[in-house]
Amino acid sequence: MLTLSVTIILIQEVFSMDYYKELDIVLSQPYLGDAFYDADVEYVMDVLLPSLKQGEWCTLGACLEEKSSLYKYKLAYCIEGYDTSNAFNILMKLILCHDKNILEEVLQSFTSFDSFKYKEQLIKFPQVITILKDLSTYKENPTIGRLSTSICETFGLQ
Repeated sequence: MLTLSVTIILIQEVFSMDYYKELDIVLSQPYLGDAFYDADVEYVMDVLLPSLKQGEWCTLGACLEEKSSLYKYKLAYCIEGYDTSNAFNILMKLILCHDKNILEEVLQSFTSFDSFKYKEQLIKFPQVITILKDLSTYKENPTIGRLSTSICETFGLQ
């Protein structure tokens, strides 16, 4: 009987979990080594991102400006391959940052999105298109230039 009660309590905690707060806690941790890549990435990609409600995605997008560079980098890394319009919108916001490490990760994640599915969404953000085109000739970091050129070609932005 005690085991059943504990199981019920654990199930209730899982279903009442605030996934946005948990995501915020994980991404706010001040580390970026094996602990992040070995454990947190999988947790974020497999549990937290899929569990976010629409309002939580909006909150996440709205608070990005105040978050640290490390937070933004981790988020961009975890979004790679997470093919939803909410994740795509987050990348559209992150591409506006000026940190070259974040920008490179954002562009890397961007390449994992289906151009047919998201081209119309991208067209609604002319500022992002301009940034992508400008970055395609970026000489300071050849990876950024190569990735943005690839995105422009894939999405037909030439």
